[in-house]
Amino acid sequence: MKYSNTDNYVPLEPEYYYHIYNRGNDGCNIFFIDSNYKYFIKKFDKFLGDILDVYSYCLLPNHFHFLIRVKPENEILKYLDRNRKSISLKYDISKVVSEQFRRFFISYSKAINSQEGRTGSLFQKNFKRVKISTENYFNQLIIYIHTNPTKHGITQDFENYPYSSYQKIISNKISKLKKKYVLERFENKENFVYCHKMKIDFIDDKKLFLED
Repeated sequence: MKYSNTDNYVPLEPEYYYHIYNRGNDGCNIFFIDSNYKYFIKKFDKFLGDILDVYSYCLLPNHFHFLIRVKPENEILKYLDRNRKSISLKYDISKVVSEQFRRFFISYSKAINSQEGRTGSLFQKNFKRVKISTENYFNQLIIYIHTNPTKHGITQDFENYPYSSYQKIISNKISKLKKKYVLERFENKENFVYCHKMKIDFIDDKKLFLED
């Protein structure tokens, strides 16, 4: 596992883990109805599923969180070879990843603007990215992301919140989520559930979560 120091605006480099998050422009909602959340995940997979691994996520009415890893360079180069006509930044991996995020945000924003009869930017201009610095932080961030709906008073039952990866991780259903890796970091499913219920050892770093 590769780790590095935290920085909100570092390049998205192969094989590093990142906390990715952003909110609606001026705090506006980015999700309005149930199908918006599903469409967001569908678009995320379309634009980023071939170049990122996802370990956890949570979508809330006006913001979102992902814990991701940029895939190894050789896998991304294969993706570039398959998409020569649509990717002009080939072989500059960090720019390719950033460009795919840009295309993802634009595609989703167009659909929501059409649905809501609005114009202008839906998201804040620069999405936040923080490199994961330690294995302990990785575990704490998983808990932080999954319990975010409770933190914001959206629900007291984060375990059954429909727009996070919590239930997908403990489910036996096949998923693209790297849930086996996540559960191994918590030793097993039982300890994963226990740590979430206890909400132990939260990172209280206002610098990292200033925008949340």
